Amino acid sequence: VIDLYVDNQSIVSLEGIQYFTNLSLLDCSYNQLVSLDLTQNVNLQDVFGSHNFITNAILPNFTNPVHINLSHNQLSQINLATINQLVYLFLNNNNLTSLTFNNPNYTYLVDGVMDVSNNPLVSLDMSQLRNSESNFGEPFDDLYINNTLLTQLVCPLAYIKYYYINNNPNLELISFQNQLMENFVENDFDTGLQISNNPNLGYICVDDIEGEFTTELEFFEDYF
Repeated sequence: VIDLYVDNQSIVSLEGIQYFTNLSLLDCSYNQLVSLDLTQNVNLQDVFGSHNFITNAILPNFTNPVHINLSHNQLSQINLATINQLVYLFLNNNNLTSLTFNNPNYTYLVDGVMDVSNNPLVSLDMSQLRNSESNFGEPFDDLYINNTLLTQLVCPLAYIKYYYINNNPNLELISFQNQLMENFVENDFDTGLQISNNPNLGYICVDDIEGEFTTELEFFEDYF
């Protein structure tokens, strides 16, 4: 079995999934699962498990670029160290208080979308994220960080096309690194960044761009 669709079947357990070692796609969304152990399913490329009651998800050591949707669950933690290449990741609408991309060899963003919104996040560590060399120069499309409890946000990636950072009541500082402003200027800044309803936001820091830093920083005035 390569593709397994068991969505919307009122399933409460995926006991036995460990024997499906050739699985490339698993869709178990809209069920009543409380746990998801995919340790043995190392060939997975697509994991769709949204709209369950999952409190514990164990991901395999992925060997391929992956699409993961575990949104609308009850996750309070998840280990992302096994992701080498990420196409998209939806973890929005969970109970996550901290999230770390902690693969020691980096997690490379190939293309797509990441959404961690609607979580009580107080810590988000993206320092181990990198743009994939396979699409270097082409930005990762969208990053959504809305409705969290973060006080600081460090964005280390230059090649993300659209940032959405809204409704974070405790957010005081956003730091854009790795020449992000240069990317905004080249890719139409006005459509590249949406920041609103962050009432405590006092600082937006960017890397210096020789000869342009002061001028381009003026674009941020409307976000305070």
